[in-house]
Amino acid sequence: MMKKMILVAAFISALNASSQDNVRNIELQQQEYHFNTVSFEVHQLENNLIEVNVWGVENDLSSIAIINQRGKTLIYKYVDSENKKYEFELDNLKPGKYFVKLHMDNEIRMKSIFIR
Repeated sequence: MMKKMILVAAFISALNASSQDNVRNIELQQQEYHFNTVSFEVHQLENNLIEVNVWGVENDLSSIAIINQRGKTLIYKYVDSENKKYEFELDNLKPGKYFVKLHMDNEIRMKSIFIR
């Protein structure tokens, strides 16, 4: 909310400014407040193989885990900021509902998968 207020205030001051230099400074401030968006997708490649695509993760301590309905971690991999695709073999998992969990610094995202 505060960032939006700053951008609105910068926009209003740009409208009221008469010099071209002030407008350029405001544009730089807008770029400063631009945030990367994290994208997290799960795709089935073969019968017992899924691919997890991750974009926008910048922390080297991020991880992807396959967990069961009770919250037990069954498969675990660290996310490398250079790598965008991760494959998981699900041969050893019984039929049922599982979750793919992306754990970042202060955020957790989850997707459901069903094995039949």
